[in-house]
Amino acid sequence: MSKNIRLFGLIKILKKEYLDDFLKGDLYMNDISFYRNDCDDLDEMFDNSEGTFTLNSKEGYKVLYGKELLGVCSDVSLSLSGGIKVFCMFGLYGKEVSVSQGTTSEELTRKFLYSDNMRTFGDAVCFIHDVKTFLDRVNNSAKQLDLQVDGGPLVYRDIEKFPIRSNEVGRVKPSRFSHQAEYRLRIRDSKKEEHVILPIGDIRDIVILDTFEGFRSKIKIGFEEV
Repeated sequence: MSKNIRLFGLIKILKKEYLDDFLKGDLYMNDISFYRNDCDDLDEMFDNSEGTFTLNSKEGYKVLYGKELLGVCSDVSLSLSGGIKVFCMFGLYGKEVSVSQGTTSEELTRKFLYSDNMRTFGDAVCFIHDVKTFLDRVNNSAKQLDLQVDGGPLVYRDIEKFPIRSNEVGRVKPSRFSHQAEYRLRIRDSKKEEHVILPIGDIRDIVILDTFEGFRSKIKIGFEEV
């Protein structure tokens, strides 16, 4: 993470029927292919580039029919089916932003918090205010289960100009999702195509529970002295 970005907390937005399992610390990690779906530009959850990466070669890849060379292509796009599981959250970051003089607290806050479109994920908001303890529990559970887990903020970029590479699957998304400020946990060595549940123990001691609108109304970001 950039030294100019500070993570103040993690936000999990989910439907109420999944709330109890999350508070018990059962992290439901979907296979990356679950999120790969044809969608329009307004879709907040699905993305047809999820789980895909591009291989390239300076010489190119030969396309043969028997021994006959049909042509050469420089890039090949592959889609993973199983092998990477992700748990998605949103980060509340202290970050550098450009604002004009006279920007109000409400306008500034909107640059840091989720938009109305995020309601598609649910109406219950869990704010993880002790990120270190949360990640320690994640790492301890993964170690006990002999799973390799990593995590961090997603990188957003123009994937047409800068394609996703194999080691970036689950960590890079198209620029149009940058407003989400997503933070992901990723398990890379699971061979199963179905989901994985990572049990980290009850997390009610490090979570503030609120509604979609309630949490957003309580967070204020401004220039006043604190």
